[in-house]
Amino acid sequence: MYENVTSYEKRTRYRSEFEILKDILRATYSRGFEGVKKTHLMYMANLNSRQLERHLNLLVDLRLIAKTDNSRYKITNRGIAVLALISYLVKIIRGENDPVIAFHGEILNILDGLNLKYDINVVRYGDSGLQHNFDILTKVDDDDIAICIGIGESDDVLFNLMVFLVSLFDTRIKGVFITNREIKNIDGIKENVIILKCNSIRELRYELPAALLKLTVNQTKH
Repeated sequence: MYENVTSYEKRTRYRSEFEILKDILRATYSRGFEGVKKTHLMYMANLNSRQLERHLNLLVDLRLIAKTDNSRYKITNRGIAVLALISYLVKIIRGENDPVIAFHGEILNILDGLNLKYDINVVRYGDSGLQHNFDILTKVDDDDIAICIGIGESDDVLFNLMVFLVSLFDTRIKGVFITNREIKNIDGIKENVIILKCNSIRELRYELPAALLKLTVNQTKH
């Protein structure tokens, strides 16, 4: 039921303190706004109770994880930025790459640089009454703008885009879909949705602020 975030690596070697902190942050990140109970977190991060208690206290003290009123633990915006940095460094050491986490962290850095407020793992209800989840939701002027990252195989990206578009239409929220795939423009949604093809952090730093500005300019024309 609960994914062990380290099982896919099938680790048999010793994990450094650095990697343990990353695994705890990633486990809380995967549960989003709901947070996670300590017992579930212990399983997800593959730690015993003593190890979890020690590392969890450190992360809470550093304000990377927050304890909710119902005794669950959820990652903070600051924690996501640190997770992106840690993941990036670990991937460099291993010679690997995790663009989704790297892009997520950089998006938050960009929004901070633009002095824009944002929330992560946001739930909104649409006109249909259905619940929709947005990874990142920011506000530019009076417009709510959702940001979604779609990186991976073509079929997965297209599926994520379709889900994103349905959520935007139902909630009447504008959106930016960031992907590494070539996607043709979809008629009828140009004013409310921008699809960004970004293959690097450098491109993202340039393209995302321009996309946010374009969405708000479109609004002022009506």
